[in-house]
Amino acid sequence: MGVLGRIFGILLALVVALAIGAYFYLQDANRLKPEIEQLISEQSGYTTRINGDISWSLIPPLSLNVADVSLTNPDEDIAAGMLQLNMDLSAMWNDINQWHVTELTLLDTTYKADGASTLLNKLEVKDFRLGEPATVFADVVHTSETGAEPLAARLNGLVTYTPSTASQPQRIVLKNVRITSDMATGVCQAEATDNPLAPEKLPAEGEDDLLPLATLLSYNFSADCTFSELVVGSETFTDSRVDITNTAGRLNVMLNIDDFLGGSLVSDIDIDATKPAPLWTILPEVTDVDSQRLIDWTDQRLQWIAPIALNSKL
Repeated sequence: MGVLGRIFGILLALVVALAIGAYFYLQDANRLKPEIEQLISEQSGYTTRINGDISWSLIPPLSLNVADVSLTNPDEDIAAGMLQLNMDLSAMWNDINQWHVTELTLLDTTYKADGASTLLNKLEVKDFRLGEPATVFADVVHTSETGAEPLAARLNGLVTYTPSTASQPQRIVLKNVRITSDMATGVCQAEATDNPLAPEKLPAEGEDDLLPLATLLSYNFSADCTFSELVVGSETFTDSRVDITNTAGRLNVMLNIDDFLGGSLVSDIDIDATKPAPLWTILPEVTDVDSQRLIDWTDQRLQWIAPIALNSKL
């Protein structure tokens, strides 16, 4: 969610800068690169460089094409292979909140931060206005800093992006988003905002971390997903639901799997990431589970040192 928020914020800055350039200068767009780069930097807070060509057409709809854009700051790098934008030309005479982007496509865009990398092979947004639902399609590959296998996914649904104001943080809302990946297939609803109470100094993240503490402290978010297929290790579960809420670093995860190893599983997990050593509370309830399948499935040779509370019927 943090990646999507940054990309939408930068796209908004890019649209503003390029539209201003198109409005004031009816000439070769490439001659305006320094001015446009400066405008984007001022709008987004990222050092911006346009390495490729810029082209536009003022014949309705306004069409903008930008090749090879890089944006950097001390902690993040974003590189976009190609931005293609179509918008209503008359929108430039309206308030920015009324601007209508008929279609926006990002190709081959890489976001790098904290050792992790997210590759957007394609991001397509149609009928986009600030604060209103727009259709979104994304083909994404995420590689974590731990060197784990890359996770590829496709998302298709509705997205609403509202930029930050003096009184409100930026907000992203996802509705009826269908997710397809090797790990999960299902439908999700989600919402994320910047956490106005986030500490100025975030904890450093390492390869062995079980939790992305900086993310949990930086954003407030909620999500509920219903999965027709959820792959965990050697097992595939065909009926499950996950509800997640995170508020100022206090995370709750409710997991329900109706076909868990011959029985069912309900797990309630609370994690307080605000403490120097995050406090976990895990309350699982399993019913009618095949014990041999459970032993085989959990053969991960993990070593835990923690107090255990168990309430079960054998």
